[in-house]
Amino acid sequence: MIVRKDTNFLNEEKKLLILNKDHFLHNVIRDAEFFEDLNIMDYSLLIFKIEFNGENLIELSEFIDNKDYNYYKKHFFPSSENNNVVYICSIIDYLQNFNIFKKIENNLKNYIIERPDDLEAISCVPSDVYASRFIKFIQNITN
Repeated sequence: MIVRKDTNFLNEEKKLLILNKDHFLHNVIRDAEFFEDLNIMDYSLLIFKIEFNGENLIELSEFIDNKDYNYYKKHFFPSSENNNVVYICSIIDYLQNFNIFKKIENNLKNYIIERPDDLEAISCVPSDVYASRFIKFIQNITN
């Protein structure tokens, strides 16, 4: 298994080619809004790309016929380009509240240390800004 960050994904894959894009986006937006309501920021989308090409331990049909598939299928998204590819997606690292310490970090980065032209470019931002930026990124990679 190879783990890559969003910049690697953008350089190598470019797009998340999923069959039911609207369902996927609905779930991501709903989750991001939930985290925003809880004042949570700094979460990530974990994407596993499974290619069923005969080298795997099981074939795609066995995977879907597995008794646990119905329970986990909300995280499984077939590829729109390749019948032998399935993406498994889940939001991770969702335990960081935008609390007083994060507000101080945000102000330090905004006004003293980094002074970016685009204040949304820094990582430590309020939960509403983070949710909006997260949703926009996911929409861009699925369109």
